[in-house]
Amino acid sequence: MNDAPAKLSGTGIITPGRPDLTTINALHRGSDAFVTLHTNLGGKWRTIGSLRASGISGAFPEILEDLLRDSYHSINAFYRKGTRKTGDLRYLTACYADIDVHDKGLDETRAIVAKMAGDIVELQVRGALPYTSIMVLSGRGVWLFWVLHDAKDASKPQPAYPEKRHFYARIQRAINERLASIGADAGATDAARVTRVPGSVNTAAGDFRVSYSLQFNDAGKVFAYTLDELAEWFTVKPPEFYNAATAQAFSEAEREKKRSGHRALWQRRLRELEVLRVLRGGFRDGTRNHAALLFAVTLTKNKAAAGDVLAEVGKLGEECLDARGERPCPLTDDEVAGAVRSRFACPQLTDATISDWLDVTPDEAAALEKLRPASRFLPEGERVQERQPSKQAQEREERRAVIAGQVNERRCVPKLEDMQELLRQCGIAASPETIRRDYNALGVRNPRRHKPHERHAGLFV
Repeated sequence: MNDAPAKLSGTGIITPGRPDLTTINALHRGSDAFVTLHTNLGGKWRTIGSLRASGISGAFPEILEDLLRDSYHSINAFYRKGTRKTGDLRYLTACYADIDVHDKGLDETRAIVAKMAGDIVELQVRGALPYTSIMVLSGRGVWLFWVLHDAKDASKPQPAYPEKRHFYARIQRAINERLASIGADAGATDAARVTRVPGSVNTAAGDFRVSYSLQFNDAGKVFAYTLDELAEWFTVKPPEFYNAATAQAFSEAEREKKRSGHRALWQRRLRELEVLRVLRGGFRDGTRNHAALLFAVTLTKNKAAAGDVLAEVGKLGEECLDARGERPCPLTDDEVAGAVRSRFACPQLTDATISDWLDVTPDEAAALEKLRPASRFLPEGERVQERQPSKQAQEREERRAVIAGQVNERRCVPKLEDMQELLRQCGIAASPETIRRDYNALGVRNPRRHKPHERHAGLFV
């Protein structure tokens, strides 16, 4: 962790006369990744473009006029142009806090912001807050940035590996909780967020020109931290996944990124559900039962043991909140068990269905790999029309639901011929080969091909 200097050294508050690159360079450090640039004039969001951090100084003069008013840049850096999705992140350049002042007049707001900046410095001097690398005064609030570096190479930003993004989101949540009393935005947890360009004009704050301050350590360098160091400051434990399936979904994310197919699909969905779980701090009443079912399904698709599925959904149920997200509202044991039992009977799921079930917001979607916002947030023309499953698919799902029910009811796995007879009694015709495929899809071991296995005991919940 950075040793606190005997006396804080900084630049003081600097107010550039035009858009300035100082803080952008301090964050991105000339990497080969891309910084995105945007404007929001009159409520109309526009992307100016993406510039490689290593070449931004040469290209900046050409776009300077576009950035004069209400302009923004990405905090973190991306692999390629034209994207601001978390799944495309290359580097995590800084953790941040967005502290806003609401419902006040301009003069009162500026007085509050000035006092707030002084209080933040005082917190740092007292050791209640790690020294910020950058402080930005936006006109309606304060942005704080803690620059991140790779634990193995302090000259480089932190690579945005999936497990690091997950860790980052947890640290962001802890930062917001620590600073909630002074107005930190509780929703500022995603790595795809943008911030105002210093030196640009904030028209909503009486044409306030965005200002900044840098803080240096004893070596004369801007304060920088590893994720582990910030986690220690904000008392965040490193990610400990409850089961091997989730850990594998994160550890194999880079390898699976360029693949398609069933395995990559469900590992990606499991990662997104875990990230959404961290961003929300608990699923609210209205989405919590769907969340429990989705976790049960995705863990099963990732070949998690049945005991792990039950334990994980139980932990998720304990985190659930009321409809306003203000008070704990955990799932009952029956609701948890019902979600786990229903995982085999769940219909085919599309990303659009998952987004609607969980009511994913545009800000949350920006922090996820591929899930889009829920349909209610999309223009009519962009809403995905759900394709109705074919008759064959419906019959397959119904058959598998009956098989899962028979296995759970008997607490054993019938032989193929025995299951064929049980299905016939339910009015369902199926060959032994079809049942064998159903067993495989449900994660059930065929008793003729396998000796009894201890895993069977956990299938019946």
